[in-house]
Amino acid sequence: MAEYRDTSKVVNEALGVTLALKLRLDTDYHTVVWRQKRPSNTNRRFYFEQGHFWSMPADAALKMMVEAQANGLFADEYWRWPGKSIDPRDSAKMSPERAQELFRETLSRGSEDAEWWDCRDLRIVACREPWEKRWLKAMIVCPSGNRLTFRSFTRENDYENKYTTFRFSKGWMLDRSMMDADGRICQIMMERLKEAFRG
Repeated sequence: MAEYRDTSKVVNEALGVTLALKLRLDTDYHTVVWRQKRPSNTNRRFYFEQGHFWSMPADAALKMMVEAQANGLFADEYWRWPGKSIDPRDSAKMSPERAQELFRETLSRGSEDAEWWDCRDLRIVACREPWEKRWLKAMIVCPSGNRLTFRSFTRENDYENKYTTFRFSKGWMLDRSMMDADGRICQIMMERLKEAFRG
């Protein structure tokens, strides 16, 4: 399992949620991670527990991201791929048919994602990492319901820390760990989240 060292972080004490910039020691690159404490006070690292995927209030997430940006967590000096283009796919900027394709890539077909499928203003922003494009980072938000989640997907068959029980289209598999992402990807998601609230 990868080991990390904290560099700086933003904490929402009321929710027990942390957004942190960490140095990943095994690969020597920086990554931005979301974590939430469990009632036992241990750090929640897994998306799915007790029949539910992790989510949080969308307005609280945006406030944390804006603070993180101001504190330099998304600064280009920490970007993993400086100079590389990261082009987001945004369901709000797609045809309805293409948006549905993106929904199927990032939402499971089971009842555990019913709240997202039922959201009337669902918006998903997904960014492929620029190396081999085998990792996908997604932000899923329902502005009217003020709920948001982040997910990390892979097509690496030999990656062990993934769920095998949930089904997504185009071969994507959900990483079991809470999302970590490059600062540029987080910056893109923050800007699209602002747009979602502006309507």
